[in-house]
Amino acid sequence: MPELQEPGENAAVTLVHRLLGLVTILLNLACLRGLAGKEDPEFWRLANLAHGALLLQIVSGFFLLTGTMGLSLWHYLLPTASALLVGLARAVRGSLRPRAVALASLLVAGAGVYSYLTGVGAAGG
Repeated sequence: MPELQEPGENAAVTLVHRLLGLVTILLNLACLRGLAGKEDPEFWRLANLAHGALLLQIVSGFFLLTGTMGLSLWHYLLPTASALLVGLARAVRGSLRPRAVALASLLVAGAGVYSYLTGVGAAGG
């Protein structure tokens, strides 16, 4: 069984993880502009940033994984599942693709809010 880390031992990684969480939520909410369904280069740049932030968020969470207590399995599963959903949405072809990516981004943001609140709550603020 992995040894639990002392409180504050990963303070820098925790701060980066929390900040990435907020950035991920906000960028993915901004992707809702894709619901208009237009092939807009700005939308795709924003979606690339949003989904890249999600991947960085998931990776930073793995660095904290061994030292966490009190987090539900959903805290880990929802962001990972939403990343898979984004991959599926990006595989959609044709005029539905921007809408599919925008809807997947909305789910990413929702999963992010849940994970952020449960992570901050487990850490005691």
